[in-house]
Amino acid sequence: MSLPAPGTLLRVIRWPNLVIIALTQYTVAIFLSPPSGARSSALDFFALTALIGTTVSIAAAGYVMNDILDQTNDRINKPTQIMIGSEVSTTAGWWLYGILTAAGLLLIVIAAWRFGQAEWIIVHPAVTVILMLYSMVFKGLPLVGNVVVALCCTAVPSLSLLAIGWNPFLILFSFKNGQPQELVALGFLLFSWTTTMYREGVKDLEDMAGDRASGLRTLPIAAGRRVAVGQALIWGLLTLILLQAAGQMEWARQKTALVIFIQAAVTAPQVWSMVLLIRSRDQMGYRKVSLVSKLVMVTGLMYLGLAAFATI
Repeated sequence: MSLPAPGTLLRVIRWPNLVIIALTQYTVAIFLSPPSGARSSALDFFALTALIGTTVSIAAAGYVMNDILDQTNDRINKPTQIMIGSEVSTTAGWWLYGILTAAGLLLIVIAAWRFGQAEWIIVHPAVTVILMLYSMVFKGLPLVGNVVVALCCTAVPSLSLLAIGWNPFLILFSFKNGQPQELVALGFLLFSWTTTMYREGVKDLEDMAGDRASGLRTLPIAAGRRVAVGQALIWGLLTLILLQAAGQMEWARQKTALVIFIQAAVTAPQVWSMVLLIRSRDQMGYRKVSLVSKLVMVTGLMYLGLAAFATI
């Protein structure tokens, strides 16, 4: 048994998604200033990199496991993109999963030690189990799998907030200060949630054929295409509301360039993706919507960096 060649390995672990995850965490940690009284080690670059490495390793392992368990589905939904069971054997896939999981555990131990937060070690096994349950159970239930993925995606910036001394739970549930940095952090947490729920809803529509053949009961299969499209559009509208709120905040701060960026680079593609979603009737159409929604996530991340930098 041998591990995949480097190029194949990068495709198996979805390297573009991993780059987005890493950039998200670095952007949050570097551009959002620590609150007063934050730990002196909060901006320890080595510790931060270890923490981000943990997130990337867990995500990569989750992608590999999902591909291992989803081979029947993938032969229908994306027959030309199958990696596990084609270019990579299932045995090699499990070995790769084990290596990535072990690497993530080692990195979280290092990060917890450097930050002085031993309780962080529990994050790795907890998320690993959640992703395993997602691949085996949750993804086949209406909306449940979508919520799990959205929680994991929202946890990505939340970990970086913890690393620099913010408490993401207080930001979400006890928000009251209204400071620019806090507003940016709150907005991005909500943006991570709504855009993920939107994209996962679109992917359910894209993968209907394979999901039905595999016996899964995702929302479009359980309730029909119209209900699934309507559900996704609700999250799309909530995303637009967040973007307009961000635009209003930047207008109040007289950051005209940021207002233009929000409208042209984030809002416009989001609106376009929703128009495409309403018009789409087949897998290819939904795939285009999914790609545009990923673009929205990337430009939203770019706005986070620009907005946080502008508050310094």
